Amino acid sequence: MGDKLFLFLALAGILLVVAGCMIVTNPATKRKDIILIDDAQEVEIGRQVAAKVEKRYQVSRDPKLNSWVKEIGQRLAAVSERKNLEFEFKVLERKEINAFALPGGFIYVNKGLLAMVDDDSELAGVLGHEIGHITARHGIKKLQNQIGYSLLISILFKNNDTTRRIIDTAFTLISLGYSREDEFEADKLSVIYTYKAGYNPEGMVKFLQKLKQMEKREPLEIETFLSTHPPTSERIKRIKEEIARMIGKK
Repeated sequence: MGDKLFLFLALAGILLVVAGCMIVTNPATKRKDIILIDDAQEVEIGRQVAAKVEKRYQVSRDPKLNSWVKEIGQRLAAVSERKNLEFEFKVLERKEINAFALPGGFIYVNKGLLAMVDDDSELAGVLGHEIGHITARHGIKKLQNQIGYSLLISILFKNNDTTRRIIDTAFTLISLGYSREDEFEADKLSVIYTYKAGYNPEGMVKFLQKLKQMEKREPLEIETFLSTHPPTSERIKRIKEEIARMIGKK
């Protein structure tokens, strides 16, 4: 009993020390976060999840669409707080109106969403939102909350079984979306990035207004998008307020 207690206390001490060393100020949100994995580990998780995504869904070979998404995405990434990441932007052959981001800088946009976009500013708003999830580390923090201390243990002791579980869990979390506050925060960061990159931040408002119209006419077409995001009207309202604040700072 004494040996078990000693081992438990020793492990608890290690966990507290390591966790304490991993409290960082997020440059995008300005909050202090406990991050249990470094950038290199985050990229590796994202890369492995991306492989699973591309095994399940077909990546578009349309050079024009991929070039369009990549060009705007890289321009936005260049003004973000995580320029050290090598962002990747790809188009998926899916008709659903959706886009999503993986840890480490991997971003996917469905063809169905691109069919709704009329200009660069609208696409910039969507991509800026996904970049915001990555710069704010929403995916990594959600993964940490889901996995708990087993994530830290796998890092400390290089547990391959737990690592595989982390990848599988991250893949599953893609479809579940983020919290309302994470989504609103990604919208706010999108306004900042689009503005800094020289795009009209009103583009995201235009895109969401189209979605608002679709909610009335064809709700089933955007069912997945609506289920993983806050009410569209509230998003539009907050984005307009953020744009007004930004213009007021000029």
